[in-house]
Amino acid sequence: MKLLEQLQWRYATKRFAPEKKISKEQLLELKEAIRLAPTSFGLQPFKVFVVQDYDIRKKLQEYAWNQPQIVECSHLLVFACKEECTRKDVDEYIQLIASVRKLPVEALNDFKEMMYGWIDKMTPEQMEEWTTRQVYLALGVALTATATMQIDACPMEGFDPIAFDEILDIRSKGYGTKVLIAIGHRSDIDHTQSMKKVRKGVDELFDENY
Repeated sequence: MKLLEQLQWRYATKRFAPEKKISKEQLLELKEAIRLAPTSFGLQPFKVFVVQDYDIRKKLQEYAWNQPQIVECSHLLVFACKEECTRKDVDEYIQLIASVRKLPVEALNDFKEMMYGWIDKMTPEQMEEWTTRQVYLALGVALTATATMQIDACPMEGFDPIAFDEILDIRSKGYGTKVLIAIGHRSDIDHTQSMKKVRKGVDELFDENY
């Protein structure tokens, strides 16, 4: 029940207390939770850019409908997906598996060929859709992790991803911005924290007639 209590506690925080910062230890724990998020094949075709600098966030705010979370939060996490996942990425992943599990690379040939076949057949549009889904898997884990750690968070899609890519120079690294999470601690002036959570009932959301 502890998890359910924490999920009841969390909400999309609209106003943060700028003076209340996330500790290095908390940030490290959150990073580890995101690192452990499930992804297709385990390839992790995304990167998270952690923005702390106020001046940079002030620039970003202009391209996020001037939402206060961007500058008031302790850290802004920018989730970006890999623009193109290639055979080179697969090869590097195979080497990592072999190293971690102490296996000969040849023992992973079938798995490697399966991944080759998967990425080779995708169009650029399909590739973007697939990598974006992996980002959202990590997003879900991140939001659950922040709730269990009693860190306030706000997932955000209301921004100009092209402008974010330019300001943070993300495209040059082979990634494209998809979604944000502002993290920190809620402010007393955020009236939405006292609102009851509104969700569909279990009977409406789930169908067990199969």
